[in-house]
Amino acid sequence: MKKFVKIVSLCAVFCLVLTCFLLPTKTSYAVSNEGVEATVYGTATKTYTADSAQIFVSLENADTDLTLAKEKSLNQFEALKNTITNADVKIDSFYTNPNIDYSCDKQIVGYYAILSCVVELDSLENMENVVSTITENNACINHINLKLSNADEIYLDCLVEAKKNAIDNAKRLLETENVNVLEIEEEGRFYSPTKYMKAENVLQENFSYEIEISATVSLKCEAV
Repeated sequence: MKKFVKIVSLCAVFCLVLTCFLLPTKTSYAVSNEGVEATVYGTATKTYTADSAQIFVSLENADTDLTLAKEKSLNQFEALKNTITNADVKIDSFYTNPNIDYSCDKQIVGYYAILSCVVELDSLENMENVVSTITENNACINHINLKLSNADEIYLDCLVEAKKNAIDNAKRLLETENVNVLEIEEEGRFYSPTKYMKAENVLQENFSYEIEISATVSLKCEAV
C-alpha cells in the first residue's frame, strides 16, 4: 500500500512539472518610441497696438482748361497741407485725364487733375481729428494703414515661441519628454505689420487699433 502511495505521489509531481512546461508563459515588453520621427507644426500670435499710420488721400478737380484743372488740385493740396500741422503730408502721384464726351463724337470737353498724397502720422493721438480735417477739405480718403514700427522684432519673438509650441506638440505626439530636433522651417512670412481700413472705421466708437502678428514653423524631430 505504501508503495502504491509513493507511485501516485510521484505521478502527481511529474504532472505538475509537465504542466508548468506546457502552459504558455506571458512576457512583458517595454514599449519605446525611441528613434521614431515626426513632423509637427507650431504657431504663436502676439497682439500689439499700432503706433503710427498712413492716410492715402485723393484730390480730384475738373476744368475745361488743363492748366486750371492742375492748379485747382495743387491749391487744394497746399491748403490741406497747411491745415494738417501735426503730420507730414507728401504728394504720392499727380496725373491728368481728359474728360471725353462720348455722345458728341468723343470730343474732349475738359480735363481731370488727380493728385494723390500720403499723410504720415507718427502718433495716433490725433487720428480722428486728422481724418475729420481731410474730409472737411473735400478730399477723399482711399484707405488708412495702421502700422507697428517694431513689427519685425515682434515677429522674431513669435518665431521663437512657435518653435517652442512645435516642440511641445512633438512631445505630446511621441509621448516622450525627450525629442531631438532634426529640421525646422519657417512656413512663409504670413504676417503684416500693417492693418488696412476705411476712414469710417476709424471714426467708429471703440475702434480697435490693435495689430495681430503670428508665425508658423514646421519641425521634424525624433524621440530619444
